[in-house]
Amino acid sequence: MIIATSGHVDHGKTSLVRSLTNIETDNLKEEKARGLTIDLGYAYIQQEASDDLEGKLSIGFVDVPGHSRFISNMLAGVAGIDFGLLVIAADDGPMPQTLEHLAILDLLGISKGIIVITKIDRVDDERIKVVNDQIKELVMDTVLADADILQASSTTGEGIEKLKRELWRHAREHQSQPIDGHFRLAIDRKFSIKGAGLVVTGSVYSGKVFENDELWLLPSRSPVRVRSIRRQNSSASRGFSGDRCAINITGDFDRNLISRGSWLSSTPDLPLANRIDVKIKVLRDETKPLKNGTPVHIHCGAAHATGRLATLNDKQILPGQSGLAQLILEQPLNVCWGDRLIIRDQAASRTLGGGWVVDPFAPAKGRTKTDRIDVLNALQTLEPRSRLTEVVKCSVDGYPIKQFEQAANVRVETTGDTEIQTSNDRYFLTQQIQKLTQEICQCLEVFHSSNPNIAGMPKTDIRKQVDKPLTIFDFVMNQLVATAEITRDGQLYKLTQYAPSLNPAAQKFWEKLEPLLTQEPTKPPVIHDLAKRLGLPPAAVDKLLDNLLKAGLIVRPVKNRVFLPSAVSALKQQAIALAATNNDGQFTVIEFRDLTGIGRNLCIEMLEHFDNTGFCKRFDNYRIIQDKSR
Repeated sequence: MIIATSGHVDHGKTSLVRSLTNIETDNLKEEKARGLTIDLGYAYIQQEASDDLEGKLSIGFVDVPGHSRFISNMLAGVAGIDFGLLVIAADDGPMPQTLEHLAILDLLGISKGIIVITKIDRVDDERIKVVNDQIKELVMDTVLADADILQASSTTGEGIEKLKRELWRHAREHQSQPIDGHFRLAIDRKFSIKGAGLVVTGSVYSGKVFENDELWLLPSRSPVRVRSIRRQNSSASRGFSGDRCAINITGDFDRNLISRGSWLSSTPDLPLANRIDVKIKVLRDETKPLKNGTPVHIHCGAAHATGRLATLNDKQILPGQSGLAQLILEQPLNVCWGDRLIIRDQAASRTLGGGWVVDPFAPAKGRTKTDRIDVLNALQTLEPRSRLTEVVKCSVDGYPIKQFEQAANVRVETTGDTEIQTSNDRYFLTQQIQKLTQEICQCLEVFHSSNPNIAGMPKTDIRKQVDKPLTIFDFVMNQLVATAEITRDGQLYKLTQYAPSLNPAAQKFWEKLEPLLTQEPTKPPVIHDLAKRLGLPPAAVDKLLDNLLKAGLIVRPVKNRVFLPSAVSALKQQAIALAATNNDGQFTVIEFRDLTGIGRNLCIEMLEHFDNTGFCKRFDNYRIIQDKSR
């Protein structure tokens, strides 16, 4: 269990930790000279449960500075803790930093803690009772409202053993944090050890780490290897979510890129955000509401950035109230869903409020869709699987898989799920898919009934009729083709069981035309020659061809020729095979002509048709296959 001491400057936090652990956490010369904590200090105690490190019950203390000028260091210290130890001196009673530190514990959701009245050797019992009453009133309606209030003196030792027993009781009852997700350690210090190299320390937010693991430094995305691990100040072969760890790393990276606020991660793909949608609570003691556009300092994990706040629900968030907001950052931060944060005023002199990350993939507020608030409300669901279901329900075009998994830092298994369907890159709600499937089939049924002599309906026209976003529409259309519920013929789509009807004149013409087109399918005669061979005027042939084109029996990729659909498909397959024979996937007109055996002019015309439909793409004198499905 990791405990953060907090409270006003010179209220005895460091002395209390020393009395509990026999460890001095003030290590900097400046700290010792001035008698106050500037940087974070650490101390650990253990109860032997077995010879195995994982069998030992341990308590880690993060001694954070109390002076207002060092509040950012304090925020780095409380970022990954499980338990708060609020220290209040009996002679002073609650002071300004007491209030601010309590507010920060409250905003960070640290619901377990003990309040300690220190320096009781300096005052009488009546003063202790007064301070005790002040504290009860102070913590009312905060996370420490039900916390025990104990008394202690680091000078005489009075109350220290009782406090220690209570801390061990809480440690035994403490539930370890889940180790799901990629390993994430928020770096708050770095230093070098002779003979070992670089060591980084911090709180483990999620996952686990082992010796010799390959990790990444973020945001620089530099690969590193774990040489050794110290967990709760003892050598270990591994570390877990909720631990304080010191990790000796090695690799080819620039040490200057590592600073407080950097991360050590088992993936290089943690979200790096310039915009973050958050749920913010404004301190109840604030005299003014938090307004849209307010410049702020943001503290998240061990990181610090500046930016401004844009409210999303309303134009302002009132004191003591919560609301959705977007943080527009001047320096990007690596954050994931649920990461706690604190915001302070433009001068960094006062805590305004705090909250947690709802979505690190926030769109620009000006481009926010009307359903964005519904998505953000769904994203506030705690359990990842339920959160996924809720967010997909209100996402009319599905939800990106990679975005959800990176933000949540977990992979949600959907195999066998009846509520969710997945494409290669998106989640869809099964109910939405089923509804759109019915709408598309009904659309085609109505079209066929009204146009019995037309082969099918263009995809763009179908989408206009059903009026759905492109991604989910394409997914359903591809599913319908794959399951043979609908059939694609060139650029037209039809219900598979549908067959267009021809009038008698068109049927008789088709019976004469089909044999002429099958003689040399990839080299059909030009329209003028067709008219001669059929003994019909060219104008009459054109009119009859239109009937066959609508029925989908022929296609007209070039101006003066018609083809059987199978012939055009055969030419496409030859182009695909030709591209596959070249390492770069490129081919020229001459290569295509030589393979197909069709004339140069017709070859050029067909390739230009393939370019226009998106099947091919031309670059100077060569082409590549762009989309085999077109």
